[in-house]
Amino acid sequence: TAYRRQRQMCIRDRLRRAPAAAWLTESWQQKMHQIENCLHCGHCMSKCPYGLNTPELLQANYEDYWKVLEESKKEK
Repeated sequence: TAYRRQRQMCIRDRLRRAPAAAWLTESWQQKMHQIENCLHCGHCMSKCPYGLNTPELLQANYEDYWKVLEESKKEK
């Protein structure tokens, strides 16, 4: 639905709206690597009260996270 797509976009853009420095630490980088362990089994989707495609959303956020991290390194 349109609401679902809008919700996914809002969540995905959260990293870009938030002050990035707090999210780009070594600790957060390690946490983000945990996304690599996602099996895309859909178990989390069945529990999501918003009906989000959680594996897809995680993957999109994961890719965006590393782009933001690289951009921040270039700015320094």
